[in-house]
Amino acid sequence: MATKNKDTLLQKLENLKSSFSLKINHVTQRKLNIFLLKFKCEYDYDEYDHHEEKKRYYNLMTYLHYHLRNVEEANQYNEKALEIDPESIVALGNKAWILFKEHGNDDDFKSVEQILKQVDALCTDRVKLTVAKSEMAYSYARFGLLYYKRAVEIYEHVLNDYGCGLIQVRCLRQNIIHHDTTYEDTIKCAASLLSQVANQDDNLRYKARALTELGSLANFNKASAKHVHDCGLPEEPHKMFSMAIQLVQDHAILDIPVLEQYAYQYNIQDRPDLSKDILLETLKVKKSPRALTLLARILYYQMKKKLKQKCIPNNAESQEIIKLYNYAIAAGNIAAMGYKGQLLMQMWNYKEAIEEFEKVYRLFELSDPKQEELDWKTRFLCETCHAKCLYYSSNDALSIIQAKKLLWSSIELCFDARKERRKTPESVLEEKTMHKLVGQKDRAFHLRREIERTGMSLEQQSEMAQRLIKLHQFNEGLSLLNQMMASNTLPEELKEFTIKAYIDGAEYALKEGDFLLASRRTLLAFDMRFPDDNSNISQERLHLFLCANEQNQNVAQSVQECITRFSSLNITTCFDLMPGRLRFSSLEETMLQSSVLVILLDDMKNDDSDSLPFNISVEMAQFIQIQNKTEKSLMIITVSDQCVIPYRLRYLPHLPLAKLFQEDTKKWIHNFFQMALLQNTFSILKDNINQLEEK
Repeated sequence: MATKNKDTLLQKLENLKSSFSLKINHVTQRKLNIFLLKFKCEYDYDEYDHHEEKKRYYNLMTYLHYHLRNVEEANQYNEKALEIDPESIVALGNKAWILFKEHGNDDDFKSVEQILKQVDALCTDRVKLTVAKSEMAYSYARFGLLYYKRAVEIYEHVLNDYGCGLIQVRCLRQNIIHHDTTYEDTIKCAASLLSQVANQDDNLRYKARALTELGSLANFNKASAKHVHDCGLPEEPHKMFSMAIQLVQDHAILDIPVLEQYAYQYNIQDRPDLSKDILLETLKVKKSPRALTLLARILYYQMKKKLKQKCIPNNAESQEIIKLYNYAIAAGNIAAMGYKGQLLMQMWNYKEAIEEFEKVYRLFELSDPKQEELDWKTRFLCETCHAKCLYYSSNDALSIIQAKKLLWSSIELCFDARKERRKTPESVLEEKTMHKLVGQKDRAFHLRREIERTGMSLEQQSEMAQRLIKLHQFNEGLSLLNQMMASNTLPEELKEFTIKAYIDGAEYALKEGDFLLASRRTLLAFDMRFPDDNSNISQERLHLFLCANEQNQNVAQSVQECITRFSSLNITTCFDLMPGRLRFSSLEETMLQSSVLVILLDDMKNDDSDSLPFNISVEMAQFIQIQNKTEKSLMIITVSDQCVIPYRLRYLPHLPLAKLFQEDTKKWIHNFFQMALLQNTFSILKDNINQLEEK
C-alpha cells in the first residue's frame, strides 16, 4: 500500500471517535496498570448490569490492554464490546486501530477501510453519534482530574447540540467537580444532565443513582442547591436521598452505589449508627471497596470518641478496622492505604505506618506534579501523617528536616486546592493547620481571619465548629467559636456546647502535654460559666489554684526536690546573653557541661506561640550535628520579653521539655511545677529532669 494512502488512513483513524483517539499524555506504564486494576475492581464489585456501561468498560479495557502490550486480551475485550453493540462507533474504531497497528499487509488495510466506511455511515445517525461522544467524555473523566476539563467540554457540546436524554449518570461525579476551576458552570451542566435522567430515564437503577448524585450536588453549597432546585427538584438534599431509597425499595432493586451514598449522607449528618447499619446490610450483598472503607472510618471515629485520647490501643476493635481496610485495599481502594497508615500511626506502629504511606507514594508517584489521580484530601492525609511518623520516630536532625519538607509540600497542596476550589472554608482550615505545624504562626493567624472572607455564613460556621469539635479537632473548632464570640455572633443555643468544648479541649491538651493551653481553655470555660466574675483571668485565679495546692506538704516537698536538682545545672548565667541572636559559640562550653542549649529570641511576643520556627529548628539541628552532640539530651528554653513559651512535645519528641520565666528563675520553676502537679502530669516532667541530671 502506498505510503501516501497509509498516511491518509492514519489521519482518518485519528479523527474517529474511539478509545485510541483519546488525547491522554503523561500516563506511564505504571499508571496504566493502576487504571487497569481500578476499572477491573469496579467491574467486579459494582452493578454494571446496563449494557451501555458494560460496553464502555470493555472499550476502556481494550485500550488499556493494548497499550500494555496484551494484544490478545485487547482483542477479546473488543469482541465483547461488539457482541453487546455491533454498531458501536467506539468499538469499531478500536478494532480498526488494532488492525492498523498490528498488521501491515494490504488485506488488513482493506479491512480497516471497510470499517471506516461503516463508521462514516453510522455517524450520520445523530443518536449513535451522541452515544459515541458521551462515551468519549466518560473515558476522559475516568482518567483523572487532568482530563476532566476535556470531558466537560465534550458533554457541553453534546448537551447544546443534541440534548442529554441518552447520557448516563455516572459521567459527572461530584468529587471530580469540586476540583474544577469552573465548577459553577460544571454544576449547572451536571444538574441539568442528572435531572433529565432522574425525570425521564426508564432505567430505575439509573433514576435512583441520578437522585443520589443530585443530593450530593445540592449538599455542596447553597449555589449548587439552587441549580438543582431550578431543575424542578427539591432544594433539600435529604429529600432526594429519601426519594432514591424509596425508589429502590419499592421496586426491590438492590443497588450498591445508592446504598453507599445513602449511608454516607447519614454519616455526614452525624448519625453514624444508621450509616453503619446500612453499610453492614450492603456488605452482606457485596463487599464493595467504598462500603468497606466507609464502615472502617465510622468505626475508627467511634473508637476515638470513646477513648478520648490521641493514642489508640492495639486491641480487637483496632484490629477489626485494619481488617476492613485490608479488604478495601484488596478490592482496589487505594485511599484505604492512607487511612490504614493513619490508624497504625496512632497505634504508635510508626514503621508499618511509614511503609503504608510509601506504598501510596510509589503507586501514585506523588512526586510528579502532573499526576493528580489521587484525591487531594487523601494525599494531604498521607503526607501529613507520614511527616508526623518521621517526627515521632526520628533520632537525628536529617529526619526532622525531611518531615518539615513533607509538611511544606502539604501546604503547597492545600494552596493549590484552595485556588481550584475558590478558597472554600474547609481548605483554608487545612492550610492553617499546616502552617501552624511548621511554625508559621502569623500565616496561620492570617488564614484564620481569611475564613471570614470565604462566604461562610453564621450557620455554616456553627455547623463546621460542631463537626470539628466532635472529631476532636479542638484547635480549629475552638478557633471558629472564638471568632463568633469576638464578633458577638455566637448563637445562644451554642453556649453550653462551647463551654463543654473548652473543657474537652483542655483534657485533650493535657493528654498532649500542653499544660498552658489546658489551663487557658479551662479558665475560658470558667469565664463563660460565671461571666460576672471580674477578677484577673490568667494570673490571680491560677495563683489561687497553686496556693491551694501548696497546702499538700508531699507535693511541696516533691517540687522543692525538683527545684534543687534543676538549679544544680547552673544555667542562670545564660540569661546575660543579648536576646535576638543565636550565640551558639558562647554557649558551647555550657552545653558541653550541662547539655543545655539556650535560644534567646526577642520576636516571639504572641503568647499563642507553641512551636519552634522552621529556620531556627534547621539551624539548631545543623549546629547539633556539627558539634556531634546528637546523643546528648538537650533542653530547649525560649525566652521572650513577656514570658517563656513551651515547645509542644509532639513537635520535638526527642527533646526534654522545660519552661522558665525570665525575671525570677526559681519562682518560675516553682510555679511551673505546681501547675504540672495541678494537672496530674508531674511524673512526666520529673522523669525528664531525672534523665537530664543523669546525662
